[in-house]
Amino acid sequence: MLRTVRAKFLGVAGFFVVCLTIGTGFSVIQSLGINGDLEAVSRYVTPVKDALSDVRARQLEQISLLDRYMRVLESDGAEASLLSGIEIEISAKQTQIGQAFRKAFTSAALGRAQASTHFDQGVLLNLDVRMREFADISSQFNIGVEKLLDPVRGGDILTAQRQENIVRGIHRNIVLNLRSEILRLERYVAETVEAVSEREDFLIQAEFIMMLVAGIVGLGLAYYLGVGVARTVADTTKAINSVQSGKLDTNLDFKGQGDFSALANAFNRMTRELRVRFRMRERFGKYVDPKVLSNLLAQETALETSQKRVMTVSVVNLTGFDWLAEHTEPEQLVDFLNDYLTAMTEPISGHSGIIDNFIGDRVMGFWGPPFCNEKAMPCMPVRQHWSRWPVLTPLKPNMPT
Repeated sequence: MLRTVRAKFLGVAGFFVVCLTIGTGFSVIQSLGINGDLEAVSRYVTPVKDALSDVRARQLEQISLLDRYMRVLESDGAEASLLSGIEIEISAKQTQIGQAFRKAFTSAALGRAQASTHFDQGVLLNLDVRMREFADISSQFNIGVEKLLDPVRGGDILTAQRQENIVRGIHRNIVLNLRSEILRLERYVAETVEAVSEREDFLIQAEFIMMLVAGIVGLGLAYYLGVGVARTVADTTKAINSVQSGKLDTNLDFKGQGDFSALANAFNRMTRELRVRFRMRERFGKYVDPKVLSNLLAQETALETSQKRVMTVSVVNLTGFDWLAEHTEPEQLVDFLNDYLTAMTEPISGHSGIIDNFIGDRVMGFWGPPFCNEKAMPCMPVRQHWSRWPVLTPLKPNMPT
């Protein structure tokens, strides 16, 4: 379980990174498959189809030349001058057909070597072998044409006519087979392009769905963490305001063992200390010297432990105060006491002493650690400093006439 705020937000960030990695990996794999299909079609299958289409066109042109050759032969005889030119054209077509077959065979062989996943199954299985077979049949056609031309050169027209039927049969077989192969390859190309289009659509939809799911889950987690942090901040702010207004019994309770729980524990410790300090100030602030109170507040266990110390105590009484109080006006007596008590307290406080109490004209103070630094300023008895204290003379009472 994630316990710290940093770990929680890092967890959300990690979730987004994982989703991004998965989405990217999925897209890369699908893109590689699509690119492989398109590459197989464009670099290998389409060149084979185009080469076969070229072979078929040249075959049709060649049979047309052969028809023209036989018509000239039948009308003008073996001595006709046009026959030699037609033979040259027929030979050129044979060369073009051979080149086209070599191109088709090369593309099929490269496809089988480079894109074996496509050429080892389905329509493309043994495509290079079929190209070799077509080339062998075309060679038989060329041989048949030569067997037709040789009797013509010898003047044997009847043999040439019989050979023509054989050549036409071979040609018909070649053209039909080529047409069938071309149609198969065209269907494969169309099906591949359609499949690629469907995979692209699927990839777009899958990426959109993954992005949507990641966004919803991520925003949900972020919202959950944000609400938790906001609620914690609001509760903490409310508790601080309560303490500021004087409600020192305020506590925070965040369950768990994370950062918020540590914050609650620290806040609760603070309020406990504040309550202790407040009680100490409330109980002793009106009765003890500020130094004593500060010393108590500075020590957490001041009320629980005690120490035995050697102290110097001073008790000062004003001689004749009772008679003075009886024969002096109250206003004058108050002014006199204020001046007197001020004069008595200043030397005590000025020499690291502690005022213990005032009772009438009596002033009680003491010296000793920890209220004075024995090393920096030794705690001296009061009588050693008595010469510095002012000497007060009681007021003469107003005697009745």
